[in-house]
Amino acid sequence: MRDGLGSVDSVLLVGGTSEIGLALVRRLAPRRSLFLMGRDPDAMASAARSLGLPAQVEIVSIAWDAAETAGDSGIFDELFRRNDIDTTVIAAGVLGEVSQQLDEPSTAVAMGRVTYLGAMSALLHSARSMRQQGHGDIIVLSSFAVVRPRLANFVYGSAKAGLDYLSRGLAESLRGSGVDLLIVRPGFVHTRMTRHLPGAPMSVQPDDVADVVVKARRRRQTVVYAPRMLMPLAVAFKVLPRSVIARLGN
Repeated sequence: MRDGLGSVDSVLLVGGTSEIGLALVRRLAPRRSLFLMGRDPDAMASAARSLGLPAQVEIVSIAWDAAETAGDSGIFDELFRRNDIDTTVIAAGVLGEVSQQLDEPSTAVAMGRVTYLGAMSALLHSARSMRQQGHGDIIVLSSFAVVRPRLANFVYGSAKAGLDYLSRGLAESLRGSGVDLLIVRPGFVHTRMTRHLPGAPMSVQPDDVADVVVKARRRRQTVVYAPRMLMPLAVAFKVLPRSVIARLGN
């Protein structure tokens, strides 16, 4: 259960090598157990070692492929049947290159299968189980890219927009259930996924996103931007002329 300082007994990180997700785990500081769910057991084991959690915290890696959702009911049902999980972080996703996705639509479909369908499956299965256990919170990593299509990332943004829309509706459906849902819309974050891209104004590190999330979680917010100063920019983005958006870097 969550204590007065926001710490929890157990955390499930879906997308077990996500740098933002791992930064969140460090802030949440699970006292009893951490479940890492992802495709690469060796990478998850390395990620777990990097967290520096106390020795008494049990760390369990669970093989899960976001691109293959057929077996998700069995995986998630068994996990929640055996464990009481306080916080689930949905951090599965890939970016890809827009130029390649337009030239080879199969790469766009592969990205969407992970970033939307895989994350969608994990989110809905986790929400069902947490509703049944009667408590907990879910943190969904969305993106600033959902605010308005931009040439630089509109394919990825479309997948995140679907997940964001789903999460907003799910947050409403969970009210009164004992389960809270927080949607996080980061701007440009310096991670492995973005290292090949030029930096952007107001770019942040994974730890910066984690700091914003922890504060928003304590306030039981539903949507938060990281950094927070992106929120007024998001309002402006919705009404700026296309020509202005293009001058801002597509």
